[in-house]
Amino acid sequence: MEYDRSDQVRSIVEDHAETTVGEVADIMLMSEGEIRDYVEDLKNRGEVAERDGKLRPT
Repeated sequence: MEYDRSDQVRSIVEDHAETTVGEVADIMLMSEGEIRDYVEDLKNRGEVAERDGKLRPT
């Protein structure tokens, strides 16, 4: 089974309490813009919340 990028982003958010898009981008060696796309997808699916620039699992 392929582990897609959204799953990786969600896993990082779960493992790193109150992380930021920039921190996730650094961990995944991707741009903040690329990570923002995955974060928006996860937010739309109700798996991640963002408040004051901090990401949290839901």
